[in-house]
Amino acid sequence: YVSGHPLEDDLDIIEEYTTAKSTAFLADTEEDENAGTEMEFEERECVVDKSSYTIGGLLTEITKKTTRNGDEMAFLTVEDLYGSVEVVVFARDYRQNKDRFVKDAKVLIKGNASVDERGGKLLFSKMTTFDEIRQESIAAGKELWLRFTELAGAGTLCDAPAVSGPGGREGTDQTSRRRTGAKYQAQAVTGFIPGRCQ
Repeated sequence: YVSGHPLEDDLDIIEEYTTAKSTAFLADTEEDENAGTEMEFEERECVVDKSSYTIGGLLTEITKKTTRNGDEMAFLTVEDLYGSVEVVVFARDYRQNKDRFVKDAKVLIKGNASVDERGGKLLFSKMTTFDEIRQESIAAGKELWLRFTELAGAGTLCDAPAVSGPGGREGTDQTSRRRTGAKYQAQAVTGFIPGRCQ
């Protein structure tokens, strides 16, 4: 990705809701195609067969298949910041969710791991999109996202916009976004908050 990974702005959701990275689904050893040697993953956490996990990332591939009974199922590829995981969606779950499988959507998928000597896959049971997570949080009054458009020219913290809350607590953002808890309120101010810049 030339301009940064599409998931870089969604690390909060990934960290809070996922229980496994793509690296946990790799086989115990993997052949390095360039060097022709095996790379050991001694410190890597591995998924356990039949255990439940939640992964998060971009839905980069959707491959439909027809079963012997004539039912449709699908194989999904979900890419996170470290690699990708194959997700198997059986016929019943595919019928219930097929309209929600959209290429390049940011998704959380829960399911049970299926592990063999070639590595692991995730057997689909439930999916939620990042957008749905954010909408639920906003509806519940759990978070407020602010995007500051004039921070590029802010030379110091004193030049940046402020977010104030009860008890005189306040914060600034020089990375263009700030997440505030439900106990905070946003109020536009034209001057400095007293005691902030001296």
